Amino acid sequence: MEFTQLKNVQTTLVYIYNPIPVEKVSIDLLKKGFPTVVNISEQGLLLAESPEKKTKVQIGTTRLEYTNNSEEEFSTSVLGLLGDVLGAMPPVDIKAVGANLHIRAVPKDCSNASAYTTEAFLANAKELEEKLGAPLIHTACRIMYGQPSNFFDLRVTPLEIQSEWLHVQLHYHLQENLADTERIVEQTHACLEQAIRELDRLKGII
Repeated sequence: MEFTQLKNVQTTLVYIYNPIPVEKVSIDLLKKGFPTVVNISEQGLLLAESPEKKTKVQIGTTRLEYTNNSEEEFSTSVLGLLGDVLGAMPPVDIKAVGANLHIRAVPKDCSNASAYTTEAFLANAKELEEKLGAPLIHTACRIMYGQPSNFFDLRVTPLEIQSEWLHVQLHYHLQENLADTERIVEQTHACLEQAIRELDRLKGII
């Protein structure tokens, strides 16, 4: 895939773990890295944000999301506050880690992203249009590949109908038991690096 325009949008890390008591997360420790912390007790959630670092965190009973909205080049440097998050949480028994990269792009020589996804990912588009009795105006694609415990999930979606922009999301999922904080951080770095490498590879082939 060649682009005339490309923007990095977001990096998100997702952790799935055995249930923890969210009320045991130390808000004081969390505030060392995140000036804003909101406790939504009725939903069993803690929300934390650092506008300076463009980083948000959502801590739930069985799921943690760590999101960075920097538009700079993808890098593990966005994980600078992860240690603060894990340090504020009670012991966790992680079952899976996921790294998500989001970009927006304009494909070369294509003014309509929906037409691009239709032509690139639907082998029988014309036949399908005949069966539907109407032209295809919006086509998205989702491809999962790898192994059940270690796979990539690629989603290519036109940003809007008739838009020239594509939204591309690559998710890397690793199913692995992790409990030690240092090991969690190490594996997170490895997962994010793997996702970055794969996205770079995909840009040249899809």
